[in-house]
Amino acid sequence: MLNSDKSQKYPKARRVTWIGLIINVGLISFKVLAGILGHSAALIADAVHSVSDLISDALVLVGLKISARPIDETHPYGHGRVETIVAFLVGLILGLVGIGIGFKAINIMIQGVSYTPRLIALLAALTSIVVKEWLYHYTIRVSRWTNSPSLRANAWHHRSDAFSSIATALGVGGAMLNPQWVILDPLVACLVAVFVVETSGKITWRAFLELVDTSVNQETRDQIEQAAKTVPGVIGLHKLKTRHVGSEIFVDVHIEVDPQITVTEGHNIATRLKNFILQQVNNIAEVTVHVEPEGDSLSQVKQYL
Repeated sequence: MLNSDKSQKYPKARRVTWIGLIINVGLISFKVLAGILGHSAALIADAVHSVSDLISDALVLVGLKISARPIDETHPYGHGRVETIVAFLVGLILGLVGIGIGFKAINIMIQGVSYTPRLIALLAALTSIVVKEWLYHYTIRVSRWTNSPSLRANAWHHRSDAFSSIATALGVGGAMLNPQWVILDPLVACLVAVFVVETSGKITWRAFLELVDTSVNQETRDQIEQAAKTVPGVIGLHKLKTRHVGSEIFVDVHIEVDPQITVTEGHNIATRLKNFILQQVNNIAEVTVHVEPEGDSLSQVKQYL
């Protein structure tokens, strides 16, 4: 889908986040209770992971609300960066949770495992797998439609919870099958911690790259260049610059035109180019076109930034 209006994107993004938040509240309550009654350190660690999901849901809701504000005098590029900051914070929270889970599990193993998980712990883990994987697919689908970095981070937070629940189910199930395998429960909690920290690193790094104005991927850059080449009057282009601002992309490009045309004709070519890129390339918020005469000394260096 091309360049959907913010008024359409925000309600969908907000809705999927609220659904995730409500479901997380129920899952946390169920997993904590099942972890206590079912004597499972892995499940309690899994529940703590879900608490971090709840926090990230709240952060995403705040970020979505702020990023939906229109451009103003003090924010000429809008408020989209708030979404990227939220994604960065979600990643950091996820990492801290993972480290905490790991330390707790290691401490249990050092002290010795003196319990055997029960069936309710296994049922809770299996329920979490199904629910969180569904939430992941629902949220990632909406994040792709809206190109929202905070929703994307939240979707992976859901999936990390689903994967941690898979590990929890294996650990609890193994310990139930053979009482001598009770070490599997805290051991799996350690594996969950490793996975959570790894996911945290990916989310945080991607958000960091956007915060430091890293260019969009090569595929999108190629789409912009191909679109420009099809516009009548554009002889060449160079100095293509792109950056993410939340879910949107801002483009800056220099084009070469016939030096004999009038300023008005050059302006019309630039306007046609801008409108065509906005129509053909996803999630472009603004295109700034600089017009130069063909053969100008400054345009001899074909530099793509």
